[in-house]
Amino acid sequence: MKRVLSLCLSVLLSLMAAAQTAEDSIRPARPWRAAAEVVGINALVHSFDRFVLREDFAQTTLNSIRNNFKRGFVWDNDNFNTNMFAHPYHGSLYFNAARSNGMNFWQSYPYALGGSLMWEFFGENTPPSINDLLATSIGGAAIGETTYRISSIVLDDSKRGWQRVWREVLGGIACPIRLLNRLITGDAWRVRTTKHRYHDFDEIPLVFRTSAGVSYLAEKGSSEHGVYFPYVKLLFHYGDPLSDVNEPYDFFTAEATFGFSNSQPLVNSLHLIGQLWDTPIITKENMQMNFGFYQHFNFYNSEAVRKEKDIIPYRIGETASLGVGLVYRIPNIGRKISLEQRLYLNGIILGGSLSDHYHVKERDYNLGSGFSTKLHTFVELGKIGRLILIADFYKLYTWKGYDEKEVAKLDNLDFVNAQGDAGNSTLVVLNPRLQVKIARHLLFDLYGSYFYRHTTYYEHDDVSTSTYQLRTGLTYEW
Repeated sequence: MKRVLSLCLSVLLSLMAAAQTAEDSIRPARPWRAAAEVVGINALVHSFDRFVLREDFAQTTLNSIRNNFKRGFVWDNDNFNTNMFAHPYHGSLYFNAARSNGMNFWQSYPYALGGSLMWEFFGENTPPSINDLLATSIGGAAIGETTYRISSIVLDDSKRGWQRVWREVLGGIACPIRLLNRLITGDAWRVRTTKHRYHDFDEIPLVFRTSAGVSYLAEKGSSEHGVYFPYVKLLFHYGDPLSDVNEPYDFFTAEATFGFSNSQPLVNSLHLIGQLWDTPIITKENMQMNFGFYQHFNFYNSEAVRKEKDIIPYRIGETASLGVGLVYRIPNIGRKISLEQRLYLNGIILGGSLSDHYHVKERDYNLGSGFSTKLHTFVELGKIGRLILIADFYKLYTWKGYDEKEVAKLDNLDFVNAQGDAGNSTLVVLNPRLQVKIARHLLFDLYGSYFYRHTTYYEHDDVSTSTYQLRTGLTYEW
């Protein structure tokens, strides 16, 4: 009992210590400016949707706002990319309105929540969506802190000329709202007399890898039908999961894969794991082990390989997820071989999985909650290269189903208000990867993905399906 109380106290003290980072201390907090920017973001997006795109959902009135408050929250029927990626990205703008105005990680969270609430009740004439609220606030914080930290890598107020320009542009691409605030305050062109970078490379090491090559996506678990297309993968290893630094996201991994195909989405996958707090358990010369709390964001998306068949290979979303993690490293196994493993157990607040039956408006997937476990293994082989195995298991439960006969009677499908098909889904993703060094920074990359789904339906027959994806190319490592 004493150990549990001690651990809880350590967590509380660590979170309190995270309230002011070294970077935050050089600029004052501006909460009201941040709030005004959140309102401005919503006003700008709403005006564009309403007056330029002339979207029906943006034609709000006082009566529609009043009705939104009367009806309360529902589960909406937007497409997978909108609900599982676009809304979290939108939430990252709210989050970074606060983050780039001097607030820390925890102080920025309410801005993502408040911005989402404002949009749901005032920005659309459709009922407010509970899944949007969860995805925008929790998922938005994950993307927001990651992009904020990435922008800090390139910013350097001691630089001048074109070097200063490209640094500000790259930082703005990663975190647009931060660039806006740097323009407002003049930090975008203000030169400091001493070197001033926003990232400490000595305390928080960084590894950046970019890969490019050709991907093959099978329609099902055979090679009879599939599609080839070029891909680009970006991977950040930010910090060290076993280091002494202990503020939110002092360690995170971020991986994004972009596919260039007429039949497949541009953003093929996005994976984020951010350390919220950790503590050492074992600190020996031949082994290190830490326990901590982590935030997760996972997004796998594909479209039909053959449009006439409309068979979607996979769709998996883990938009709002928090849990515990155990990381251990054995630096020397034999000669120049090291092993690191990361084990995570998470509660999924909001997730998504492909449905075989639910097709209402733009939605062909079930929403739900549940849990996930992940085992990430990294074996460094010295001058040869490395082996990586990412094994993820997801269990999603969908409770709020729908009555097909009742849905057929509705004139407005915004009022279906269902998570999808009542039931549960078991999802397994295996990602083995071999990287072989061919030069100092250049590696040959062979990367596979195996997707398995078994869905138990309460009102339909169970369905099991599997498929795979292969990628081969080159990786450049900084």
